[in-house]
Amino acid sequence: MQLVCDYEFSAENTFASFVAGGNSMLITALHGAVAGDPSSSIVYFYGDHGTGRTHLVKSVLRECEDRRRSAVLISMTDRFRISPKMLSRAKEDVILIDDVDQVAGDTEWENAIYEIVNSVKNGSGQRLVVSSLTRQADSGFSRKDIVTRLSWGVTFHVEELSDDDKIRALELRAGLRGMKLTDETARFMITRLPRSMTDLMSSLALLEHSLEDGHRLSYLTIPFVKKVLGI
Repeated sequence: MQLVCDYEFSAENTFASFVAGGNSMLITALHGAVAGDPSSSIVYFYGDHGTGRTHLVKSVLRECEDRRRSAVLISMTDRFRISPKMLSRAKEDVILIDDVDQVAGDTEWENAIYEIVNSVKNGSGQRLVVSSLTRQADSGFSRKDIVTRLSWGVTFHVEELSDDDKIRALELRAGLRGMKLTDETARFMITRLPRSMTDLMSSLALLEHSLEDGHRLSYLTIPFVKKVLGI
């Protein structure tokens, strides 16, 4: 496993900790990419901030490690620290590009993307997983053939979770962190806080840090949530 970004990984960065909601077909395709399924040779998925794109990228990388598949993850938010040649010359089984829209208009990076997509399409045996804020045609690439090539595989829009799924996600993440969250408290949180999963998980982390030692298994109550988060 090779990591070219500032991401931190934990036991939570897995498919098991991701509530799929309406994204079950995307999850299946990502599993297929790790397994080397020809139908998942190129998987492109896009969605707004806070919909879990980076969680999914991390999950793919974690599963590659578990299944002893070589993988490289390149975050385009950190592109200034690395050379585009690293992408165009990548030999790993699974190549992951996070936030590909960040390099739209950058000639060197667009050329590197062009080369690696061609390599995958021409039978290198590798699998390419790409995340973006927008769909291919709306990403602003200067090379129009990049849009075509990134559309050669399967494309998914990451669907935002329903309120019920957000409650499940909060309860699941709380459990992984040794806390207990009831439906009542979780529903209070999603109705009183910013509704993106990024904001909700940040609030959950703040609650965790505010718990006294030895109280990790206590239920998170609504009064406690109100006090810590100031709502």
